Amino acid sequence: MVGKGLALCRLCLSGTSLEDVFEATDMNDLIFNLLAITITKSDSHPSKICQGCIKTLSDFRDYRERCLEV
Repeated sequence: MVGKGLALCRLCLSGTSLEDVFEATDMNDLIFNLLAITITKSDSHPSKICQGCIKTLSDFRDYRERCLEV
């Protein structure tokens, strides 16, 4: 199990270019809406995600929106 104190990405376990989910605008909502993963300040897992996962989430959100427009 990965603990909250470790500086790792919550999604891919990368240790580089991390951003706090609660400081990034709408990132927690995006993770929940796209992946159905609930992140809370009180859970025991890391609350940071890496830039690679942020990019992947953003790309997937855009892809999902394009698919819904068709």
